[in-house]
Order: sequence, then structure tokens, then C-alpha cells
Amino acid sequence: MYEELVQLVHGVQAYERARDFIVALRAYLILIFGDMPAVAGIMRIKGPAAVHPCRVCSIPGIRDTSNGKNTSYYTPLHRANNIYEFEDLPIRTHEQFVKQSKWVADGRKKSNAECTRRSRSCGINGTPLLIRLLSLSVPALDFMHILENILPLLGLDEGSEKYQISSTVLAAIGEACSAAGDTIPACFGARVPNIYTVRHFFKAETWILFATLFGFTVLYNRFKKPQYYTHFVKLVGLINVCLQFELTHDDINTLEKGLINWVKGYERCVGSFLLTQ
Repeated sequence: MYEELVQLVHGVQAYERARDFIVALRAYLILIFGDMPAVAGIMRIKGPAAVHPCRVCSIPGIRDTSNGKNTSYYTPLHRANNIYEFEDLPIRTHEQFVKQSKWVADGRKKSNAECTRRSRSCGINGTPLLIRLLSLSVPALDFMHILENILPLLGLDEGSEKYQISSTVLAAIGEACSAAGDTIPACFGARVPNIYTVRHFFKAETWILFATLFGFTVLYNRFKKPQYYTHFVKLVGLINVCLQFELTHDDINTLEKGLINWVKGYERCVGSFLLTQ
């Protein structure tokens, strides 16, 4: 595939009859997108489970050391030893990514151990093949897969804080979702299954439908603290702005400020371990 993309950049000869001369027809690959593991493989980065999981910033992850079995990393902006500015995150530019990937690859010339050390320090395994295509830059985060990961991880039936929903209540929510499919026109999207009994059938589309069509109603007065419902509603409002066919400058400003405030609220909700790591 890479050779074909290079050939398209160089162009193929074609005859233009109107002006009677040979022209070069070229095509450029300008965008790559996919879920996080797929893009991690293309970019040769360690991916969402690594210490440096993000392809567009350099924030390192931390672990919840209070749970010895927990091997997952989380990237809170507010932590004990450092507080990242929400409005000024350490973004990794395309040029920085290219430089770091070559730095990791050069480490192999010294030793495998040095290459591994460099790789762990930045979350990059080496130089991706497609980086030679000058029409490409670091792939942007895909809207569908971002929401597909965020909404399930809100964990409506998990945890031990005041946001936990009992199994009885969640079962009632699931039945309401399933029954509502009989009266919702198909043009709105796929039928939303029972979130309690067949949650594994949920995909990106049904998660978004659950959030934007069902969440306001089925989660109202379900939490012991109203702040969790309010926080969820704010996320749905931001999703609805993203789904608009057109975005004005005011909409973009609303998204930027809204997402910053939503993440701040999320970190206040998820627990105290973030402040002690």
C-alpha cells in the first residue's frame, strides 16, 4: 500500500486532449482515522494503556497506588506534584513527533536497552512508515471513537461513590430503553438495546443515542447527588453542539470552554486518589 501511495504522490501521466499535452495526475492521502488501537499501530505508538498514552500531547499517566491490582494509567490534569493548565496543555506537534520517533529509532543503533528506554520516555516505538508522506500529519482524534470510549467509561453501574446506580434502578432504565424502541422512528438511528442485560451490544451509535435521547429522562433523579446528573447533562449538551451541521466561531468557543469545565468537574467527581499521586 505504501508504494501505491508514493506513486500517487509522484503522479501518473495522462493526456489532456483540450490543450494537447501530457499532464501528471496526482493524489494525496490527507487524513487517517480509526479507533485508538488501530491508530496506535499505524503511528507506532504504545497506545492508550501506556505511561504516555496520547498521540497529541505529552502528559504522562499515573496509577492508583491504593489498589495494588490496578495496572491502568490515568492522565488527570490535577495531581499532587503538578497541575497542568487546562487552557495550555503540552501539545505534541507533528514536528515534535517526527523528531521523537527518529530519536527512538536512533537509539537502536546504540543498544536495544537504549531504544526501549527512549521509547518508554515518550510513548513512541519507532518511525512510522507513512511519516514519509508529506501530505499527512499526526491523525486527529476521531469524534465517534472518543465518545464510544467516554460514555461507557462513565460506569453507571460501577464504583463505590455516590454516583453508583443500584442494579434494581439500572434494570428499570434498561427496560425503559428497550421498550422505547417501539415508538421511536427508525430515522433517529438504531434501536437502543437494554443497557442492563445486553450492554455488550452497545456500539458508538447506540451510546450516543442513549446519551442524547434517553439520558435526560431515564437518569433524572436516579443519583443520590444531583451534581452527577447535572454533570452528565453538560456532556450531552456538548455532544449536541458537535453534532451540528455547521459550527460558528461562537460554537467553537462554547466547546472549548465547555469541555475544559466538564473535565474539571469530572476530576472533582471521580475521587480523591488523583490528588495524592
